[in-house]
Amino acid sequence: DTVMLGADFYETEEEVAALLAEGRVPVGIGENTKIKNCIIDKNARIGKNVIIANSEVRF
Repeated sequence: DTVMLGADFYETEEEVAALLAEGRVPVGIGENTKIKNCIIDKNARIGKNVIIANSEVRF
């Protein structure tokens, strides 16, 4: 029920660590994130513990 496009590039472990140290979000979807009935565009950055869903959806 969700369509997710990929990324045009990869971030190295060092780049990811630097982003996290700055409080920024790396490319991808964070831990414990719940997504329902969505289209996620390419190169998306979605943090940890995020819920993206219609208000009628229950997890």
